[in-house]
Parts: sequence; structure tokens; C-alpha cells
Amino acid sequence: MKLVTSEFPIPKELLLKGEAAQTAKRERRHVSADFLLLQRKPKPRWILLELKTDMGSRKDKEDKNYAAIGGATMEVVLNSLEDVKQTSRFKDDYTLLVARVRALGHGKELIETHYLQPIRAGGDPSRVHTLREFADSRVGEGDELWTLLVKLLRGVVRSEKGRRSKKGRRGRSKN
Repeated sequence: MKLVTSEFPIPKELLLKGEAAQTAKRERRHVSADFLLLQRKPKPRWILLELKTDMGSRKDKEDKNYAAIGGATMEVVLNSLEDVKQTSRFKDDYTLLVARVRALGHGKELIETHYLQPIRAGGDPSRVHTLREFADSRVGEGDELWTLLVKLLRGVVRSEKGRRSKKGRRGRSKN
């Protein structure tokens, strides 16, 4: 598993239908997934990973957006990003990002969305992972960005564990 980038832009036109999609295309708007990952084995696939450190931040509208991108190929997204780039102040950033993703190959592979959150709830269970499972995984070992992400998540897990234990102590009486 390779962590390709954070804040991966997804052209909004790919998430909408009809006139709303045409308007989004004209305005060249996008939303951003927290992370883009490439899994090469056993079968190549692109994964948009949404990080939720609080279950209250999971929104139905966002879930619908990510469900809509399912079934699109990376090539479709990259071609749409070329359009978004034309009116962006960050043309160089888009150029570098598109080139980096294309250099990895696998443009015809479909995109999947996975969630990383405190507890396993909501959505397709095969695409919802807990922070603890991810922090303890070794699937991206050797990838520098992946290593940093795992360190970050281990810190979040420890922080969450500490908050829960402090809450538990507050209610206890001292005898």
C-alpha cells in the first residue's frame, strides 16, 4: 500500500448528475478526500481514505459524494482535474499531482472509498476500519508518508484512550 497524497481533489462534476454536474464542471469546483492510496497487490486499486477522528463528523452528504465516485477510474478523475487546473491559482500544484499519479500507472483501475474512524459503524463493513486497526497494521511499511500517518494515528488512539480513562476516573469516589 502506498500513500500517494493527502487532500486529493475530486472534481465535483463526477459526484453530481444533470444540470448540477454541468454547473460544477463550468465552475470547476472540487471536494477533497483526506488521502489517496494505491494498493498494488493482490490486485491494483485506488483508495480514497476519509479520516474521521470523531464519529459526529461523518455526514450523509459526504457519504453520498464518495458513493458517487465509486465506479469511476483514476483516468476519468485525472482528466477532470486537468479541466479544474485551467482556472486554478494552483496550476503548478495540479500539474505535479496529476503527473505523480499518472506515473504510478493503473489509470484504468476503479476507485474505492474507505473510512478510518474511531469505531466500526456505518457503511460497508469491508470499507470501514477503526483507528486502532489501522495504526496497528503493517500494510504500508517502508513508505515514508505511510509511516508518518501511522505515527499520527497512534497518537490519536493514545489520546482517545487517555480521554476515556480520565472520564472514567472522574465519576469514582475516593474511599
